[in-house]
Amino acid sequence: MMNKRINQWFGLLFVVVAIFNIAGCSLFEHAPDRLPTNPGMQAEMGISGNFIAGNGVSSEFQVFLTGTGFKINIPAPGDYLTTYIMPGIGTYNLVIRAFAPSLIAIGAPGQLESVFIQRGMLRGNPAPVAQSGAAQLFNWPIYPWEHLFAASGAKIALPLSGAAPQALPPRTGTIVIAAIGDSITYGKGSTQGGYVPMLEQKLRAAGYDVIVRKEAVPGERAAFTDARFYTAITGADIALIMIGTNDIVNKYACPAPGFCNASYHVGAMVNKAIQSGVRPFVSMIPPIRTSCEGFWSNYGVRQLNAQYVAVSRSRYVPLVDNYYPILRSGGDALFVDCLHFNDWGYNVIADQFFHALIAHNALHK
Repeated sequence: MMNKRINQWFGLLFVVVAIFNIAGCSLFEHAPDRLPTNPGMQAEMGISGNFIAGNGVSSEFQVFLTGTGFKINIPAPGDYLTTYIMPGIGTYNLVIRAFAPSLIAIGAPGQLESVFIQRGMLRGNPAPVAQSGAAQLFNWPIYPWEHLFAASGAKIALPLSGAAPQALPPRTGTIVIAAIGDSITYGKGSTQGGYVPMLEQKLRAAGYDVIVRKEAVPGERAAFTDARFYTAITGADIALIMIGTNDIVNKYACPAPGFCNASYHVGAMVNKAIQSGVRPFVSMIPPIRTSCEGFWSNYGVRQLNAQYVAVSRSRYVPLVDNYYPILRSGGDALFVDCLHFNDWGYNVIADQFFHALIAHNALHK
């Protein structure tokens, strides 16, 4: 008798699960503003079979048809709403944040009639549901896009092409890089203006048409840099953000581990750059000279740099190490005082930014 009841219970459970699965597929695959493909999004934001991003391939918004969906080329960082229509299936909307020029493959089960893209801004600080390459997806399967995205640009209809995407050509036209920071970015102690003109010289010698613009205020803390950030990046393609030393050395105004919320402000600057179509690089701050009375601050420097590592990882933006290379390349011999560098020290910083820009293909439009 007991075995008969157990078998009846398992039979009923099987029917309920089967009905739920059938209803669930119908709900997920036909609800507007949802991806019409297998959810497949990993909780740890792993790469999804329906959303895979690689490097951008051109300086224009483009759509390339594939056998299982389409690829959309996004040529500039920013927040975007992608809308695509499949006759007989429906209209679907994806909210995407690109941290760099990206070619994004999106799965679609039917023939595409049209694809639109619209620039805007994410509302609040939502968590992405998928990450691939330098792009994040935000609205599958829980949040409708209207609650996440505020449109600010015109909706652009993209022509559908079956042509294979080609390799990204070098950018034609001058690339403007805004170097943003305090007296270290200003170049105090250098006879050549610091790392900013050194970096420009290195990039030009390598064949790149660039201007590296110095946007530095000596003595500034991160909160004040954040307040002027939109002005600092106006007209720029790339932002190099290195700020926080003054949040460390004044232990009474900015005690550890908060450091006057320096990492929060650096994260806010990264978001502003992305929303403005400017590609951000976050730099660790350099060490304090160990022969100075305030060498104890290096513990705080390492704490804040660890927070910057977390900022760069959470936003999938490049991190530039300007801490350990100073120690490895001469240490105290590279300083003119407790905080600032001689020309050799600034050359180390210029080298770090140079290699980061090249390694992350940032010198393409």
